[in-house]
Amino acid sequence: MKQHIGVVQTIPDFQSELEVLAGRLQEGQPEIPSAILVQLFFSSDNLEWINQVTDAVLTVMPEAIVVGATTDGEIANGKTLTNSTVFSISVFAKTTLRVVADTCLPGEELALGEGLRDQLLKQEQQIAGVLFLATPLSINVSSLLDGLASEGINFPLFGGGAGDYAVMEHSLVIANRQTIDCGAVVVALISDDLVIKEYTYSGWMPLTREMTITATKNDRIATEIDGRPAYDVYSGYLGIENDQQFFLNSLEFPFLVKRDNELLGRTPMKATEDGGIHFIADVKPGDKFRIGYGDPKEIIAHAKHARDELGKFCPEAIFLYTCCCRRFLMQNDVEMETLPFEEVAPTAGFYTYGEFLGKGSHISHYNSTMLVVGMREGEPKQPMDCDVVSWAPEADLADKPDLYKNQHIRVVTQLIHFIETITAELEDRNRELMQLAVTDKLTGLFNRAKLDQVLDEEIVRHNRYGTEFCVIMADIDDFKMINDTFGHHKGDAALMAFSDILRQSIRANDTAGRWGGEEFLIVLPHTSVDAAAQTAEKIRALVASGDYGEVKTVTASFGVLAHKSGETVDDLLLRADMALYAAKRKGRNAVVCQ
Repeated sequence: MKQHIGVVQTIPDFQSELEVLAGRLQEGQPEIPSAILVQLFFSSDNLEWINQVTDAVLTVMPEAIVVGATTDGEIANGKTLTNSTVFSISVFAKTTLRVVADTCLPGEELALGEGLRDQLLKQEQQIAGVLFLATPLSINVSSLLDGLASEGINFPLFGGGAGDYAVMEHSLVIANRQTIDCGAVVVALISDDLVIKEYTYSGWMPLTREMTITATKNDRIATEIDGRPAYDVYSGYLGIENDQQFFLNSLEFPFLVKRDNELLGRTPMKATEDGGIHFIADVKPGDKFRIGYGDPKEIIAHAKHARDELGKFCPEAIFLYTCCCRRFLMQNDVEMETLPFEEVAPTAGFYTYGEFLGKGSHISHYNSTMLVVGMREGEPKQPMDCDVVSWAPEADLADKPDLYKNQHIRVVTQLIHFIETITAELEDRNRELMQLAVTDKLTGLFNRAKLDQVLDEEIVRHNRYGTEFCVIMADIDDFKMINDTFGHHKGDAALMAFSDILRQSIRANDTAGRWGGEEFLIVLPHTSVDAAAQTAEKIRALVASGDYGEVKTVTASFGVLAHKSGETVDDLLLRADMALYAAKRKGRNAVVCQ
């Protein structure tokens, strides 16, 4: 596999360069290719220019597969470029290619993904990997990826979303002479010999407290966050106005969403008139997130690690699909992330509106992420422990006489650390306060407020899913006599001893709390009344056999019952009291089921 990368200056010059390369290939230097993949990265969606560049390639190399995308910045030989057209020509020796491109309307993405999957899986030969390009401004690419992975794929899929230099209106993908503004392109790399290594990293760090998306629309618009208009998050935390500059002002502050053990960036496209936020990738009700910001020091450290790992892999070509927000964050220092890869292998790519990577039954749609893809045909041309020169950005900075160069990276990193520390301290304090708010001070069990909340949640769960639950109401017998005879300190000791027995006798998903005075309540989810009665009897026996020192004997009475459909919390508690009183009338130290 050989890689040729350059910038299209003029069509005649580009065509001449292609003719020289084509001549070498026809002469078998270095070898007759099995396939040629040309990737084109355009800064403009000018169709006349796109067609001229594409025609130049196909005229000189009619056997080539040509694909491409409009961008938010281009990468050639590891260097970040703007307002340019970059070409990457991959010449394969033992790999063949198959390109599939199709369009769809919004709402048809899942079906398009399934159709592309079916066409890929028809391929009888081994697929080493699939390059995927799409138009995230016009379609829900997350849904399309779900369709592609719906029956599982046994090869890696990788690629990026076409951009438009932060205009957020119109992006294109290209397949030979076809340009698509609402759809996707896939290229199957078919080979027993091609080896692909992928690497992703973010470098974005959480800044805020954790929040929850509570309502969405059309899979990509968050309408409510913690029950309030979603836009309030950006206006409240960052003072970002809902105007034409919303994307530029917010793109460096994505949502960092926890989902399926992954931390996914979600970059906003725009704010809607009714206070929603439209994202490039999907968002779901219940998604928990924090607003994040990029830490340049982390980004550079991740880039170094990725570079070193790829150095061991010894690729023949490297492709970078990196989120546009990284270029905005790193500014003039963005090549500290991209240029080191060129020392490993010829490197090309573009700044995206989304990065895609996955295998099996799940393909991730990332934002704010760097996706690095290395390829080679056959065994490494160098030993696997090839001597890769270690790149140390700290040394780069230290060797420069200009002490102000890269200063913004240091300042941003320090500010990120400061904000992280303050946020962690506030969250720790909030957790402590929340725990105090639901805890009985004497016994350490939950208090009545928490028990009320748990009961409400169990009734909601029952109404939605039909799950059963039980409650146990318990009361220490003759507690007033203990206080009057032995003093309040002995009464408190009895309450704490009783609470310890409750803690030791219930399951992890049960909830025990002090209802008031000497009265306690246990909530048991997914439990039959017979099982709840057994738990109550076990607690009763442990209490009756306990050692209470001077008090000698402590007993308790228990009322046990199962929640009935349609029953309110008040109705449930009234029946629990009646069962408890029945146990008292029975002579105390008893369990009564109702």
